[in-house]
Amino acid sequence: MISQLTGKLAQHENAESAIDVYKTANWVISELDEVKEAALDLAQQDMQQRGLDALRTPAGSAGWTEPKAKQLNEQAWTEALAKDPHLMKIQRDFDVAKATLEQAQEPFMDLPEARFFIR
Repeated sequence: MISQLTGKLAQHENAESAIDVYKTANWVISELDEVKEAALDLAQQDMQQRGLDALRTPAGSAGWTEPKAKQLNEQAWTEALAKDPHLMKIQRDFDVAKATLEQAQEPFMDLPEARFFIR
């Protein structure tokens, strides 16, 4: 399929053919993404059932990450804000400062350059 699409581009060398090839390639990629997701789910389920933390095969390896960066627990933070006026003030001061900064930066904001797209 890749050689067919590449051949079509080389043969016609026009925008209409390029758009068609792009859309076809995009469709194939989305279908392959679904297959990848299904394979990921299957490998995870199988490894969990077999009690494996990691697996190496000739084709590749699989396992779980070890997160090092903490993430805010939004629900716990919201509950803490509701209970602690000091935390609420800190959050409010931050929100005001952020809004003030964004307002001060407004005159320096530029639109990015237009970029080409195919839909």
